[in-house]
Amino acid sequence: MSPRSKLLGGCGAPPRAFGGGTARVVAEVPLPPHLRDNPGDRAHAPAPASMIRVVSGVIIRGGRLLLTQRSDASDYPFLWESPGGKVEEHETLAEALRREIREEIGVDGAVRHWLKSFTIDQPEHGRSVRILFFPVDIGEQVPRAITGVGLGWFTADEMAGLSMCPGNVLAREAIADLMRGGS
Repeated sequence: MSPRSKLLGGCGAPPRAFGGGTARVVAEVPLPPHLRDNPGDRAHAPAPASMIRVVSGVIIRGGRLLLTQRSDASDYPFLWESPGGKVEEHETLAEALRREIREEIGVDGAVRHWLKSFTIDQPEHGRSVRILFFPVDIGEQVPRAITGVGLGWFTADEMAGLSMCPGNVLAREAIADLMRGGS
């Protein structure tokens, strides 16, 4: 098996570039200070019905970022992203992220401080998506691709060359800075 096949989880399908659609960035969303320090706080206002809240885990080990590759049956097929997903109505941001990480890569994680957030307008779906990125510590656990078709650990330079989901494209600079030891 080639190194590329191992990286792609043996799926053999090339990653596709995010080439458009009509998704566009509406705004970088500042979070209130209390949420930056405590992602478990339930005091934040609920999102409007047309706003979907998504949490994304930034998992770094040994200077490499863990990314998963989406399946062909998902939005943005075969693109790479940080593990995460939709926040359910009853969940805090941290609860949602821990659940999504267990479902997607089979490990438990400790959610850290807020890193970055963005709102992406998706008029073709009649909604906006607010994506909130948090560093997550999984210790020495070994993640595996459960819901996606691939999983890999990437340096900041390697990440720059990947076809990634829109939210990860927007957060790439902040994630790379964190990987290099920034705050």
